[in-house]
Amino acid sequence: MREHDRHVTEHWSRILAGIGMFLASLAFIVLVCWLVLSKQDSKLYEADNRVCVSQPFSVQCFERK
Repeated sequence: MREHDRHVTEHWSRILAGIGMFLASLAFIVLVCWLVLSKQDSKLYEADNRVCVSQPFSVQCFERK
């Protein structure tokens, strides 16, 4: 491969790596903002002698005694 072609390939690989890092950073920032700014709604419901609490990332159920 010629010297010029190698420099062009390195140039484009650095551009693509930079774009990839930018997109990964942007996705991380959006995720953090969504977690910080999202409204935490807890919903309580009961079925079959079990009480369940539903939150955005988890559901916890307890047996009613």
